[in-house]
Amino acid sequence: MNTSLLINQKMLVFLLAATVATTYWVVATSIHSQIGYSILISDQAGYAHWSHDLVENAVYYHLPGYPATIAATRILSFGTLNDATLMQLSCLMFWLGSLWYFDRLLGVFAPTARIPGLILYAFFPHAGIADIVTATSDPLLRLLFLGALWHAVSRQWWRWAVFAGFCLIANKGNWPAIGLMTLVCLWQYRLPWRYAILAYVPLATYYVTLVAHYHDWLWIVRPHLSIQFAAKSKLLLMDGIFGTLMQGTLVGTGKGLLLLAVFVVSIPLSLWLLRKREWLLLATTVPVLVYGLALNQQESFSILRFAYVLVIPFCMWLTMRPTWLATFQRPSVLIFMTLFLLGFQVFWSVYEVHWYRKMSTRSTPKMQKTGIVVPMDACGYGRNNTKQ
Repeated sequence: MNTSLLINQKMLVFLLAATVATTYWVVATSIHSQIGYSILISDQAGYAHWSHDLVENAVYYHLPGYPATIAATRILSFGTLNDATLMQLSCLMFWLGSLWYFDRLLGVFAPTARIPGLILYAFFPHAGIADIVTATSDPLLRLLFLGALWHAVSRQWWRWAVFAGFCLIANKGNWPAIGLMTLVCLWQYRLPWRYAILAYVPLATYYVTLVAHYHDWLWIVRPHLSIQFAAKSKLLLMDGIFGTLMQGTLVGTGKGLLLLAVFVVSIPLSLWLLRKREWLLLATTVPVLVYGLALNQQESFSILRFAYVLVIPFCMWLTMRPTWLATFQRPSVLIFMTLFLLGFQVFWSVYEVHWYRKMSTRSTPKMQKTGIVVPMDACGYGRNNTKQ
């Protein structure tokens, strides 16, 4: 195939994915407005409230990266946007930035599989464009992680330190991946120690500050021991996958099979990366293995939040199998894959609205009146951030 034609096709797919994401955002937010649904529920409400006062409104179950970003974008927009619109627009920008970094990474690791790779990333189940509308912290986390990975590959260490450091202070879920990435960069890429230390300074400073305030060395992990990792069944490991399968419901079975499929795929991909000595890319597979083993049924779908990055090693594997790659690049297969995954995004968006509305009916009368549901964290730290 002509090289310029191939490049134009890749750019076209990139632009189409960005256009679909933007259109999806416009349509979904319009529908939310028509049905009177607010995204300021649960974690999103807590983040929005926290962003108005980063000290007094802190929720210590989470980390301050996302609220600080919301506060910064509020300043940049001169306070003209309400919280929901500000967060959704920010998430759209974060997602587009992550798509750009993802495309660049595919250009390094799997250049001939960039078209199916971009489609898989853009519409990945539970981690695609649906998160733009719900304004979770995930689009920001993907931008930060993929940016850190790209700058590690490019040996741009001060930029890597910025992205990795911000990623560490934005969400605890990325700690295993960033920790492994740091070790590989120190060992294989000769990352200067000053940049490695710089990346961990914000998190260390925040941690020590709250240790001094609460006199609890385990404050940063204590809530998660009971919420994310305490098994809901008799299983010591993989409660989130097999426990979900054993629920005996249609939803539980479908959810469990999807999680099991993702976990199973991550095993041969990890072994293949080990065999190829692609140590850095283990940061894309190991988190899925860790959370597949450790998370409970309540938090099991979080596995999908980190599984999107499996697309990179999968596309690498695909480039070494010309027959498979040719199949994935057929227009009919690409169209089917796009429509199927896009349909899942729509389904997930509808399901989230239904689930959160159902959740709000179980909250207190005060929360129902405000339309915001914010659970207290299990550790007792922080405040009930129900905005009055």
